[in-house]
Amino acid sequence: MSGQWTDIFCESAKSLMIFQLMRMKNAIGNRANESLRCCRGLPLDYCVPLMRDIPAITKEDMSRVTVKYITPLFDPEACKTIIVCHKSGISAISEAFKG
Repeated sequence: MSGQWTDIFCESAKSLMIFQLMRMKNAIGNRANESLRCCRGLPLDYCVPLMRDIPAITKEDMSRVTVKYITPLFDPEACKTIIVCHKSGISAISEAFKG
């Protein structure tokens, strides 16, 4: 990884993850997903322990996970990426990816 996680960025990422889990838990459309989670053996409150564990995540944890899971997404030998968009955005996206 070329950069380091700053304290503020690390705390922001953790806060965002907690917010996203809370939003997902409280979304009305999520009720159908709750049924599916039960079928898979997950408890209804499965995200509560996740929210409790997030504050303990360290910058070292984030660096380790970034190297293992995020960095390979940008390696053309390890990952193929497909972009789906409206036809009006094709030329702008194509230009953005040209060297």
